Amino acid sequence: MRITTLTGVFAGVLMLLVAGCGGGGQEAAVGPSPGVGDGGSDDLSIGPLVVQTAKTGKFKAVDIPSPYGCSFVALYGAQINYLASTAMLDRVVFSSDRSGNYQIYVCNLDGSGSSLVRLTNNSADDTWPRWSPDGTKIAFEREWPSKNEVICTMNADGTGAVVLTSDTQPSEVPDWSPEGGRIVFEREVGGVRDVYTMNSDGANVTNLTAASSFDNYPAWSPDGRTIVFSTDRYGNRELAAIGAYGGVVTQVTHGEFYARYPAFCRGDDYAGAIAYTSYRNGNDDVFVTSLYGSAETNLTAHSAKDYCPRWSSDGRLIAFTSTRSGNRDIWVQEVAPPHTVWQVTKHAAYDMTSDLGSPTMQTERVLIGPNGSDRGGKNPLYPSAPAVIAAFDDGGYRNLVRIGVAAADLAGMQVRPLSASSSQIAAGPSLAGVEVSAKKVANLREDAGWGKPARVWDFNALNAGMVLLYFKPDTGKLVTVIPVKDSAYPAAAGSAPATSYQATAAGDGVQLAGSFSGVFDAEGRNLAESGASSVTLGADGQVLQVN
Repeated sequence: MRITTLTGVFAGVLMLLVAGCGGGGQEAAVGPSPGVGDGGSDDLSIGPLVVQTAKTGKFKAVDIPSPYGCSFVALYGAQINYLASTAMLDRVVFSSDRSGNYQIYVCNLDGSGSSLVRLTNNSADDTWPRWSPDGTKIAFEREWPSKNEVICTMNADGTGAVVLTSDTQPSEVPDWSPEGGRIVFEREVGGVRDVYTMNSDGANVTNLTAASSFDNYPAWSPDGRTIVFSTDRYGNRELAAIGAYGGVVTQVTHGEFYARYPAFCRGDDYAGAIAYTSYRNGNDDVFVTSLYGSAETNLTAHSAKDYCPRWSSDGRLIAFTSTRSGNRDIWVQEVAPPHTVWQVTKHAAYDMTSDLGSPTMQTERVLIGPNGSDRGGKNPLYPSAPAVIAAFDDGGYRNLVRIGVAAADLAGMQVRPLSASSSQIAAGPSLAGVEVSAKKVANLREDAGWGKPARVWDFNALNAGMVLLYFKPDTGKLVTVIPVKDSAYPAAAGSAPATSYQATAAGDGVQLAGSFSGVFDAEGRNLAESGASSVTLGADGQVLQVN
């Protein structure tokens, strides 16, 4: 998940770019971050981006004015060998027997090995870790050899463990109330399991269900009013709900086969949704339903066993245990279509009972870098880049366009922001635009999303020495690309001739006159294969007319 806390980061990029967001497109030579680098490269931080370039001292960052929405920056002048976006992302806490007995570990959302930290180290089995709402504590279940399970809490770094329940009866599977002041759990007394609550310090233990049925796996709703649990009181294992202070039990699911491990969504996009595990299709899968049992959806729908789901803080991801790798590991899947999924842990041991929370600043995407280095082993946009244009807003990274220019032509490359000022009308008042010139601009590659092939604009056959790029400010995506004919703009690097093209206002859009070798739309299609002398763009950057 992503937490929006980038205000300070964006203040840094404004200082870096001198002109700032919406400024005059001034460029700044950028040096390495103090104390960073391996001697052969420069490591830089620009907004939410981490950039590593060849050590030339010629790297530049140019602010591209935007009327609203995204901030745009062009990065060029030195080969870019690594570029990643960062964001405040949930961490994954889980239980694993990789040390022999089950202990609690934490890692970043991408499962990177360098982020893996062991939090507990003892001869007990520590399982079912659950982040507190503020991310500072972890509640978990601990079972010493020949003892009953107890509920404990500890600090997020594994220190300060406190036992909250007695081991006279088994107490298991904790979950926090949304304000963090109480904990719900299951307890077995006389062979009967019920749902209990207590204060987060172990005081005021209350039996909520007090029935002869088998009630377990409780989960607290984000509004604090309801607790959902698994029960056999209806014959099959179903989900049921009860008030946080007791009351009437109501049935949530109907006709299920072994419905269990419920978890409430804590984000806004799927507010009130419940993820749970069901064996209804003869195999464990993660389903999503509501508190009223409506619109049940099989989220994982995989031949492997997928179980123990937990939502991310923003409700856009679900972590779960899966056997799809041939072993029990932690996986994370996006809730929204196309439901992209990645493996977090990769170990021969059993990794189970995960939870998402306690966000930290992490690598969100590797956009330029070695193949397989993006999240989940996916390939980045490209292994290296001579130049890029990046877009980001208050929520973080939005888009990246790689500009294909030969390494030998980098020194002569120029980037000129387009504006709608009275002295230069090259971009409409609702557009962000940039003019890129070099001996030859071979292609553009745009990030189409994690794990997806890049969108490509290929200009090799056009021998383009200048290309005009227009972006949508709200999304940061390319909307129109116009290469200038090499007869109008000589192939030799240098300042652009004044007659290469002309731009005039056309309502809220812009009209371009010149000699253009093509007019490309947002999907990379050439709308003027025979060239054009006049192009009219609307306020949204879409091509209205080509002549």
